[in-house]
Amino acid sequence: MLTFANIFEAHADAMPTATAIAYGDREITWAQYDDQAARVAAAYGSQDMGLGSKVGMFMYNCPEYLVTQYAAFKSRVTPVNVNYRYLDDELHYLLENADCEAVVFHSSLGDRIKRVKDRLPKLKLLVEVLDGPSAEVPGAVSWDSLLAAARHLQHPGARLHAMKGQVAPSDLALPEVTTTAVESHRLVVPGYAARHLVVVHGAGLAPATPKGFVP
Repeated sequence: MLTFANIFEAHADAMPTATAIAYGDREITWAQYDDQAARVAAAYGSQDMGLGSKVGMFMYNCPEYLVTQYAAFKSRVTPVNVNYRYLDDELHYLLENADCEAVVFHSSLGDRIKRVKDRLPKLKLLVEVLDGPSAEVPGAVSWDSLLAAARHLQHPGARLHAMKGQVAPSDLALPEVTTTAVESHRLVVPGYAARHLVVVHGAGLAPATPKGFVP
């Protein structure tokens, strides 16, 4: 079964020096994109995360968002988008309802994570992506230190190829969070979807809206 991870890995193998992600002045090649995703996937594995596990992505649009998602695809972890507008009660409800075992968050949103993290019994991993001063969330690791530490967990070139036969159509890949009229949330699984994120060249994904802009 063809997966997003297989497609992205094929791009990394075929054109490693080509630009995969363009975000402002930052450019990340396909080789770098794949390497970083493999390192984050190794971190998931170190926490016994795999099929059935969820990672919350509480960030504005950025390359780290894409890497977090790609890492989930590699390791059969389900990526869950978390709206940056959510305040404490909404944030806690969504992360608990989704059974998130990891959350990757922007430091500017870290104050909310700090207030809800102790009420998330399944939480194993908190990763802070700096977009300003650190929020100093207890127990959180920085994005850069996570990537560096993963050198010792798994070879950076790790691939999903060995798991091809294990990937099933029933795997929860891209859930969406909907809000009802009474302001509760639920996870739904679209039949087929490719969420628009930053800009991925050559992978058929549409560009996202700029940081802070919501149509």
